[in-house]
Amino acid sequence: MIKFFRHIRKSLIEQNKMGKYFKYAIGEIILVVIGILIALQINTWNEDRKNRVKEKVYITNIQRDLKAQLVILDRASNGELSSFTSLSNAQKSYHQHNKFIVNTKSLAEISAINDRFTFNIIDTALEEIKSSGNLDIIQNRTVKDSLLKYYDEIGLYGQIISSNNLGNDLTAMDKSMALTSVMGDDSKAWLDFNAGIADTFKKMPDNILELVSKSINIPENALVLYNLINYKKSVSFFHFTVYKEVKKKIHDLNNLLLENYSFLEK
Repeated sequence: MIKFFRHIRKSLIEQNKMGKYFKYAIGEIILVVIGILIALQINTWNEDRKNRVKEKVYITNIQRDLKAQLVILDRASNGELSSFTSLSNAQKSYHQHNKFIVNTKSLAEISAINDRFTFNIIDTALEEIKSSGNLDIIQNRTVKDSLLKYYDEIGLYGQIISSNNLGNDLTAMDKSMALTSVMGDDSKAWLDFNAGIADTFKKMPDNILELVSKSINIPENALVLYNLINYKKSVSFFHFTVYKEVKKKIHDLNNLLLENYSFLEK
C-alpha cells in the first residue's frame, strides 16, 4: 500500500502535475489524520470499557463493605443497648431499696460499666480505589461525593467512640472494679473466689456477696458507683444513637447505589 502511494506521487511529479500533487498530498495527510483519530477513538473506547469493568468491581466491593459494616453495627448496637438496659436496672434497684442489692444477677448488671464495643470501620474497597488513584473511575458525581461524605462521617464517629471507650477504660473500669472488690481483713475470701472465676455470671457464694455488698454500700462508695453507672449509661445511649444514625446512612447510600447500578444485588 505504501509503495502504491509512492508510485502515485512519483508519477505526478514526473508528469509535472504539481497542482494535482499538492491536492493528492493534502488528501493523503487527511487520510493519515483520520486514521490516527480512529485509532485514538478505538483506544479511548477500550480504556473506557476497561474502566467500566473496574467501576463495576469497585462498586460491588463497596456494597459488600456496607453490608459487612451493618453486621458490625448490629452487634455493637445490641451490645450497647444491653449495657444500657442492665445499668438502668441497677439504677432502678438502687432507687427502690436506697442501696445496691447485691446478688449474682445485680453484679452482672453493674459490671456492664466495664463493657466496651469497638467500632471497626470497613472501608477496604474505598481505600483500594483511593490508593490506586482510580477514584475518578466512578463516573456518577453524586455517588462519588456521597461515598466520600459517608466515609468521612463514619471516620469521625469512629474516633469519637474510640475516645469514649478509652475514657471509660481509664476511669470507670478501674474505679468500679476497685469498689466491687473487697479490701482489708475479708480480702482473702474475695481473692480466693475471684482467682477461680471462669464465668462472669457464675453464681457467687453468699459470703462473697455479703462482702461485696458491705464494700459498695458504704455511702461514699455507693455515690461513686452510682455516678459511674450514670456515666456509662450516657455513653452507651450516645453510642447506640450514633450506630442508629450510621445504619440509616448506610441504607440511604445503598439505595443510591441500587438506583444507579443495575448489576448490584438488592
